[in-house]
Amino acid sequence: MPELELCVGVGSRCMDISKLSVSYHRAKVAAHMAIVQKKRVIKFDECGLFRLLYRVEDKGILKELEAECLAALEEHDRRYHANYVETLHAYLKHNGSIQAVASEMYTHRNTVLYRIGNIKKILGNELKTPEEKLPYHIAFYIREMQGWIYE
Repeated sequence: MPELELCVGVGSRCMDISKLSVSYHRAKVAAHMAIVQKKRVIKFDECGLFRLLYRVEDKGILKELEAECLAALEEHDRRYHANYVETLHAYLKHNGSIQAVASEMYTHRNTVLYRIGNIKKILGNELKTPEEKLPYHIAFYIREMQGWIYE
């Protein structure tokens, strides 16, 4: 059946049968990540920060954190047909490199500078220090988990 795609999640190594259920849950998480990231195989132990986020039992707190961080930008995007959420995501992904954001978004660097300036005003955050950026990084990680959170 060539039209079907198989995604596999690999749980953590298990040396004791009593830990089998933990490994199984981790394999399910890794399988979900494989589907989301469109990869054939993902090992839970290689999922980085997602390992912590997927283990949060209170999914509501993840939804709240994402909303707290991104709601103001989403509202601005809806109201003005802008793409500030996407711009912030690219800005964080490229560690603040205006040129890299401009290249990824096929936008002039001055436009990116203008958007980032507005984003900082809307958020009330200068996005200079790792502590200022971290909640937004985590919000985008949570966003990648959407199918998992809303189950």
